[in-house]
Amino acid sequence: MTQNRAQAIALLTKREPYMKNKPWIVMVLFLLSVTSAAAEDSTIETWTCTANKLGSEVLAIAYVEKGRETGYIKVAGVIHDALFQITGFDRRWNFGLDDDKYYYAFVIRPDGSAAYYDFTSTESNVKPNMNMFCEMK
Repeated sequence: MTQNRAQAIALLTKREPYMKNKPWIVMVLFLLSVTSAAAEDSTIETWTCTANKLGSEVLAIAYVEKGRETGYIKVAGVIHDALFQITGFDRRWNFGLDDDKYYYAFVIRPDGSAAYYDFTSTESNVKPNMNMFCEMK
């Protein structure tokens, strides 16, 4: 029994250096929580989009960040970073940047109607791939 007790005491004393770092661990956890709260605070507009005005299933969520130059779109659990701009009366998120070109756009009009565009084809007259209805939350 004394050998087991000695091994247990040895294990406990080996954990002591971790306890000395406890203030650092607390500080790191605090900084992580502040950083995530700051990221949430950078969002100034949130739009939830459904298939139509009566839709209950959210298909996409569009976010605008402070400064109104960037934002992101969340669709099916995937987040797409986007360049945000107001073009006339429309809100527009451009995303899918490759070779200095954006291949996708999401546009919300003042009445809440929205359209998703895919510019990966070579056609010059691109029509919306999907229409939705969005509301600002």
